[in-house]
Amino acid sequence: MKINNKIRVAIICLMTNTLWVPQSICQFSGRNPAFGNKKPPKHPVAYEPSTVTKPVDIPGVPKYPGKAKFEFGNVYDKDPNGTRYVMHYQAKENALTVYKWYKDNLVPPTWTIKSINNGLITAVDPSGANLTVHVKQYGSGTRINIYYSPASKYKGK
Repeated sequence: MKINNKIRVAIICLMTNTLWVPQSICQFSGRNPAFGNKKPPKHPVAYEPSTVTKPVDIPGVPKYPGKAKFEFGNVYDKDPNGTRYVMHYQAKENALTVYKWYKDNLVPPTWTIKSINNGLITAVDPSGANLTVHVKQYGSGTRINIYYSPASKYKGK
C-alpha cells in the first residue's frame, strides 16, 4: 500500500502530538495548527546571515590578545534589533588561560557578567546588549565562540 506524503506527515503529527510543525512539513496545505490553522509566518530575513571570512570588530567586545586565528563568522545585519554577530576562533593557548582572560576583561562599566558556567561566560552591557563567550579545549588549542546581540527593541509586558 502506497501512502502519500500528506498522509505520512499527518500520521507523524498525530503520533508525536506535535503542537508546532515546521513550515516545510506543512507546505502541502499551507496551514499549521500552531498558528490557528492559518498560514505560518515566513522566517524573517534577519535569520539569513552573511558569512564572513575575516574577523569583524564587534562593538565593545575586547579582543583576545593571544594567538587566536579567526576561523569563520556570521553577521546578521538585517535583524530589526540591530546587527548580531557570531565569530569563531582557534587559539594556541589552553582553555583556562583564554577563559580567565575573558573573565578578567569583561568588567564594568562596559560589561557586567551575568553567569559563568562550564566555559561559558554571559555578560550584558549598559544598553542591554548580550555577549556570550564559549571557551573550550579543542585538541592542543582552544576554540573560542563569541555570540553578540544588541539590546532588544521589543518592550514586552
